[in-house]
Amino acid sequence: MSLLWLAAFGFRAVAASASASTEARSSPPRSCAEVQGQPERITLFDVPHDGNCLFSAVALSVAIVDDAPAQARARAVRTAAARLRSAAMDLLCPHGSPDPELSFGGLPVPLLIEPRGGESESGYCRRLRTAGEWGSTAELLALTRVLRRPIRVCTSFGTETYGDGEAAEGTQPAPLCVHYDSGHYQAATERLRGGSTEPPQGAAECEAATTTAEVAEEAAEEAAVVAVRDALEAAQPAVNSSPSPDPNPNPAPTPAPTPAPAPTPAPAPAPAPTPTPAPAPTPDQVLDAMHAASSRADTEAYLPLFAPEAVFLGTDPAERWVGDEFREYAAARFRAGNGWAYGVERRGVVVRGDVAWFDESLRSTKLGACRGSGVLLRGGEGAAGWRIAQYNLMMAIPNHAALEAAALAERREADTAASENI
Repeated sequence: MSLLWLAAFGFRAVAASASASTEARSSPPRSCAEVQGQPERITLFDVPHDGNCLFSAVALSVAIVDDAPAQARARAVRTAAARLRSAAMDLLCPHGSPDPELSFGGLPVPLLIEPRGGESESGYCRRLRTAGEWGSTAELLALTRVLRRPIRVCTSFGTETYGDGEAAEGTQPAPLCVHYDSGHYQAATERLRGGSTEPPQGAAECEAATTTAEVAEEAAEEAAVVAVRDALEAAQPAVNSSPSPDPNPNPAPTPAPTPAPAPTPAPAPAPAPTPTPAPAPTPDQVLDAMHAASSRADTEAYLPLFAPEAVFLGTDPAERWVGDEFREYAAARFRAGNGWAYGVERRGVVVRGDVAWFDESLRSTKLGACRGSGVLLRGGEGAAGWRIAQYNLMMAIPNHAALEAAALAERREADTAASENI
């Protein structure tokens, strides 16, 4: 019986080995992979498509590489991703703007960040601190320094390693791996088949090395299968065409077989972790989201940030919209593709209970220096977070130009009144 079990076990092992070898032969061995710049096989671990995928994928990759249990991996996606975003932005923008003394690969941070059209550097730093904002190369490089380990990014064009020199001196941490495709990052693991540490010199030599290795593997697998098959045949009892006479016509009764012990019940599965609700956006994050949505004329993202009876005061004396009136005005502008972009240069926010008030210095490509101020309320009808109850937008006119601006405004008002009386 033991021989049969061993033979069966050996057959399964050979079958598994053959399956793995067939799978491995779909790509060249490690030496060829180094020539072509591609891993042999990539296993992907998806993360939510919520704009945080870069930070979530890196956090999950840390848990995978460090062999963390499943619950720790789920926790990494929920909470560690937010900590990584905060740590990366603390490194890139320690004082609210890109650190001019910080560089990666000889390039200073101000040249690596990717502000949107009309967005200031400080506005970029504020926006990238907000959950749901996509990270880019600058944030990826910052993560290599925060984590002190390299990150390999696999794409359909090849694999590139970021932060080769970021490991602590005297250490060689395992690199993290993420996969990027169609605007989405996923955690990944790479599998490279062992082989010569010296890569072949060219594609032809690489192909020859691949063919030789495959022939050797196939021969070894065939010999192993034959050996297992022979062992199975040897373990089978011989069958003759005519029965042999029984040398013992009165054998002793065969004792009843001892019943097998009852199988040990499988342990109950661990309860699923209770999901941690995402923290509600702060007043500062709501205001950042408002400016980002208006700059891209995004009605669905913009209007829910305002309370039902919100008041919006524009730069013209006649521009005062309330509630649905303002919603209709903004929706019509956005449908026509006419958003408005204001870069935030400074902001102050004061919170007292469920009320917050703010003032911010803005910069517009059309109007120059502007100022915004207003009030946010927490809770209220149909909402649990902060929403804008009043926003007052005005042009900031220097004192030395105030009289000239006032005179121009008076002339325009007089011209308008005269034209209405004609």
